[in-house]
Amino acid sequence: MRRTTTKNIPEIEDIEAVACAVQNIYLTVSAYGLGGYWTTGGVTYYDEAKSFFGLNGPDKLLGFFYIGHVGIQPGAAKRSPLHEKVNWVDV
Repeated sequence: MRRTTTKNIPEIEDIEAVACAVQNIYLTVSAYGLGGYWTTGGVTYYDEAKSFFGLNGPDKLLGFFYIGHVGIQPGAAKRSPLHEKVNWVDV
């Protein structure tokens, strides 16, 4: 994540923009029948790793996204009804 320097944008908004981009990558990968996985393991939080990826200063390495063929297809999900999960609030 390269920090936005041209506008006064809170860091959390840059982080959230990356998360949205990763979600779009995941949806695209899934549409092509592949699997994807975003992880923050390994060197993600080592400042020394930032320069390898062209990041510096306030920039952040937010993880790695792995893409590959799915070896074992997941089973069907069991979902409970929406009304068991959501509480609507009238304002």
